[in-house]
Amino acid sequence: METLKSNADGKSTRPGRDDQEAGLKAKKPWRRICGNVYVQITAAYAAVVLVFILNVIFEFSSYEGRTWFLPFNAYSDPRVSWLLLPTAAAAAAGAWAIFYGARSGKPLIIGAGGLAGIIAVSFAPGVGRNLPLVWVERFVEDARNILGLPHPLVDIARVTELVYVHAHCRVRPAFVYWLLGGLDRLLGGNTYALALAFMVIAAASVPVLYYGARAITDKRRALWAAALLATAPILLIFGSEPDGLNCLLAAAIMTFGLLAATTKRPWPWAVAAGVALAVALTTSYVLAALVPILGAFALAAAIKGRGWLRSFGWWVTAVAVAFAALAAFQLVTGYDHVAVFKRCFAEAQRIHAAGDDVVKFIGRTLGLPGFEAPGSGHRQYGVYVFANLFTLAASMGIPTAVLYARGLFRAITVKEVRRSIYGAITLSFAAAFLAFNFSGLVLGEMERVGAFLVPMFVVPAAAELTRLSRERGTAAMPLIFIVLNVGQALLYNLLFWSKF
Repeated sequence: METLKSNADGKSTRPGRDDQEAGLKAKKPWRRICGNVYVQITAAYAAVVLVFILNVIFEFSSYEGRTWFLPFNAYSDPRVSWLLLPTAAAAAAGAWAIFYGARSGKPLIIGAGGLAGIIAVSFAPGVGRNLPLVWVERFVEDARNILGLPHPLVDIARVTELVYVHAHCRVRPAFVYWLLGGLDRLLGGNTYALALAFMVIAAASVPVLYYGARAITDKRRALWAAALLATAPILLIFGSEPDGLNCLLAAAIMTFGLLAATTKRPWPWAVAAGVALAVALTTSYVLAALVPILGAFALAAAIKGRGWLRSFGWWVTAVAVAFAALAAFQLVTGYDHVAVFKRCFAEAQRIHAAGDDVVKFIGRTLGLPGFEAPGSGHRQYGVYVFANLFTLAASMGIPTAVLYARGLFRAITVKEVRRSIYGAITLSFAAAFLAFNFSGLVLGEMERVGAFLVPMFVVPAAAELTRLSRERGTAAMPLIFIVLNVGQALLYNLLFWSKF
């Protein structure tokens, strides 16, 4: 006969039920293991290693040595130089400065640590290339030739007639080359100083992002967002290139937009966002994606009850200011935006550079004759869009990507988070990014082109990092994430070298 037992709460239980509950409890540790952030990071790293192994086994060599399975715009070369040791020491010093800056509440120290990391990783002994000197030496001559034209602002529309101008210069607007040439003159033609100047520009995105994050979250989360950006491998490796400038412009536009959406006097910030957007559109056409992405931000904020005029009106104002600034620039200088775009579109049809698909996409939308389907190189559209997801997640830092995924999951599942302005921005950005990715605007090279997107990923990631650190009472947890990100950047710099 089955007897009744009384538990500590005085409730009757049966032996069979006790056994059943014991079985359920035995399963809980497995759920905890699967939900453990370190287990998730380890699994993500294992996936990246698997992709790298597939890359080595199934090399696709018919297009400049690139592969089907490795989505990076790079060649693999796993040789390691002993010169990595002093480089690693410099990177470790930068990582500690970032951690100290976040703990002490000083975003400028985080930015300085990020600059140290960019310097260390950029000058690490990568096999076959040494960033950033290859980029500077290759394109500074183009910049000098462009600035040597009788009317450099006007004559840029016919730059394809200059046979000595590199193809990369021919498929984008000219602001980067004006900036490169101007700094070259200012610094007396010193290649190292010019490379350092672009590193400083990239590192400046860190404190700029901090002030934007402060508009929607507390100081601690904003500091860790700045720290995650400062240690993102995509910024540490490619910050010395124009992609670092794009990251700064994106961080500035995001910051001005968030301030406009959350302050009582939005219009000055909206005007500042519009001016920054105008500069961005003369730097790279891919930054045009920021317009609908920030529009999604504004729309989500308005729906969440922040007020349509304050939340959405700033976006309309910013876009109007941007186009007004571009029109005024053309009237004053004679720079012809339409002629420059047509020149870029024509040149984009002749080369297989993945980052130029945005030019082809917009050109086809405007009815210009060219390639009929989005594509770059010899790989298919589906290969690229899914490779982009993998590449960007890996390039922002695998630990950061795991944190972002967890933060996004909380924004979806936790009602309090989902209904807040923070949750609205997190969810709207995720939706806007997926739309951007599957649109075919960028098909490949996301390991550097995607630098302008990273400022928007790190804020949800930082919120999750802060929550985990507080729940577990582990003050060293953020330091672990910083070291993992910097170490990944050093490893990537040695395993992959880009041809650009």
